[in-house]
Amino acid sequence: MSSIATYQNFGEVTLLLEQAGCQYLVLRNFDELLSDEVFMAGHADIDLLCRNASEVAKAISAKPSNPGKADGVHYCINIKGKKASLDLRQVGDGYYCTAWQEDMLNSRIPYKGFYIMDRTNLFYSLVYHAILQKSTLSAEYRRRLTDMARELGLTVDENAAEQSLLAYLEAFMAKNGYTYTYCTDKHVPLRRAAGINRRMIKKDAGLRLRHFAYDAKLAVIDFLVRVKHLGRKSQG
Repeated sequence: MSSIATYQNFGEVTLLLEQAGCQYLVLRNFDELLSDEVFMAGHADIDLLCRNASEVAKAISAKPSNPGKADGVHYCINIKGKKASLDLRQVGDGYYCTAWQEDMLNSRIPYKGFYIMDRTNLFYSLVYHAILQKSTLSAEYRRRLTDMARELGLTVDENAAEQSLLAYLEAFMAKNGYTYTYCTDKHVPLRRAAGINRRMIKKDAGLRLRHFAYDAKLAVIDFLVRVKHLGRKSQG
């Protein structure tokens, strides 16, 4: 396999995407991509939504993170001599529903040499990501989303932040005809236990079963690890 493509900064990456005519946007944490330090420290994670992931990967010569198990999502490139992880989400993959992904790309805005979502889509996409695609709503995301909500004229109940944010999200989704979806990438959960309106979930028995099997596998592994830990503790 050829060597991983190397760049001096993120601007070189986006210039190639522009020249190739790839439609994309940076999903989040885009300010970090303007800092050389994050790449030099080897902590860079780049998340893109694109029209076509394989075209983006080809344009920038990105290589699968795990060549033996290439999945069309997880890639890597080198920036500042350090490996940078690159997750390529594309329209139709269930990371968000297809209609919303289309609207995100169609309303994208330029930002310091690349593209990001407009403010409204960015806020609601982060609410979705922080609540539905994570095991819990972190304190960092709670603070960030509360601040973003305030900028949009929304008030978040600090005593029930997750429920408050979720209510705003579902009102936005209902207004635009969006749905909750299971991602084709089984590593991305759909946290139904957050209290979502399950009637808003797009029905896909195959993907739901795939996620259920993967989650069950993780639960068994976690249980066995805890049992082993308790056994060692009792012996000590």
